[in-house]
Amino acid sequence: MTPLEVHLAERGFGPLQASVWARFLDAVLDALEEAVTRVRHPDYWQEHTSKNGALLKPRPGPAEQHRRLPSEEGVTCALAEQLDEYRKTVPPDHILRSLEVVFRSEARISSRRRTGKNSRRIDIKAESQIGREAPFVVFEAKLIVSLKDLSEAYLGEAGLGCFTLPPEPYPAKGVAGMLAYTVGETTEYWLTAVEDAMAAAVPVPRSQTRMRRASEGEVALWSHIDRPLLDNAEPLNVVHLVMQFEAAATKGGTKAIEPKHQDSLPDTSGSPT
Repeated sequence: MTPLEVHLAERGFGPLQASVWARFLDAVLDALEEAVTRVRHPDYWQEHTSKNGALLKPRPGPAEQHRRLPSEEGVTCALAEQLDEYRKTVPPDHILRSLEVVFRSEARISSRRRTGKNSRRIDIKAESQIGREAPFVVFEAKLIVSLKDLSEAYLGEAGLGCFTLPPEPYPAKGVAGMLAYTVGETTEYWLTAVEDAMAAAVPVPRSQTRMRRASEGEVALWSHIDRPLLDNAEPLNVVHLVMQFEAAATKGGTKAIEPKHQDSLPDTSGSPT
């Protein structure tokens, strides 16, 4: 059994279910890692950041005027594009093909309360197409450049709260994902910061585990959390992935966009200028 398979089996998954889910999740996380590598490539990133909507306006203050942060929506769009390209190139016997896994971005969530333009949209979803009980995982992304972002955005109502708060949490079948798009510091710094922030959350996670995938990919943090505000909700296994990107220099004519949500900005104390 792989470490992830053991991890899931110890947290309520049956033997066969743990095996299928572990293979599915390992493949999905490998695909995300490959997508990040492609997006971070200097040529791709330069082209990406030249597009309208790829960068936010500089934040207020002299210290921030020299850089423009990547927009959360822009990074998600780039990752989704590369996930789709990667999926097309895997061999016929790859787990993504045998489980008929598809990646969706900005997909509307079925709701009893909202529809059309008022529907909520998920950032990224990986879903097997082999039946109603097939595995799937939804990822919520947040731009994180300060510890304040971590507490207010990443762990806030529009972050982890998407899976834990009423009235209509995002769909999750025992597993959910959080993506931290970071700028500055190191992956280890942000992974530790996420781990510490989760440990201080209410309720405290049942467990937290750092784990390297079967493919020897990046280390991820897994938090096993309760969802007491939801009726009859089972505990949730949340995988946290840190994805590092670069800010762009302010010099140049790229058109910026206003951020959609105040809580997606680092240490926001006013409107971007």
